[in-house]
Amino acid sequence: MFKTVDEALDYIYSFINLEKSFSAVKNKKEYSPDNITLLLKHFDNPHKNRKIIHIAGTKGKGSTTIMITYLLMKLGCKVTSFLSPHLVSPNERIMSDLIPIPDNDLIEITNNAERVITVNNLAPTTFELFFIMFLLYSVKKNPDYMVIETGLGGRLDCTNIVVPKVSVITPISFDHTNILGKTIKAIAGEKAGIIKQNTDVVISRQAY
Repeated sequence: MFKTVDEALDYIYSFINLEKSFSAVKNKKEYSPDNITLLLKHFDNPHKNRKIIHIAGTKGKGSTTIMITYLLMKLGCKVTSFLSPHLVSPNERIMSDLIPIPDNDLIEITNNAERVITVNNLAPTTFELFFIMFLLYSVKKNPDYMVIETGLGGRLDCTNIVVPKVSVITPISFDHTNILGKTIKAIAGEKAGIIKQNTDVVISRQAY
């Protein structure tokens, strides 16, 4: 059982961290929706039946996540937000009404997640574990909306397991071309992978 936030974070970062290097990928499972689908079944699918706004793009994802969260709060809504990467503290990745998850909640949720992971011999990546913890925290906070920023790309990102009310595409340009493709068309196709049937879509003005 983790008693300090440092112990909890050491556990979270003990898994494959694709944000650090995609050379860590050993097989397709570690960058595909398959693993997160399996993982979330063991957590009773906390992403289902939620009002979600999902955001992908190259530039402005984080700012857009914050602005949408703020606007919803001004409308009187309770909102949890998932951002990546963090600027100062990993707690910033998981927010409730723009307040980072407190250390005691982070420790509690990490302990709960660790028990499920160990008992079922699961193997999340660090990013997947942060996302699972965000979903578990959202269940605890019971928000009116969840605003979720993708990690990388969109189509294969673990956040793409959600079915949003609105999909948002911010400006697209060249990024992670070794993973997402060498052309704007290919990259745009990956980002557009978050768009679901019968879901509203907001697309910013594009330079290309």
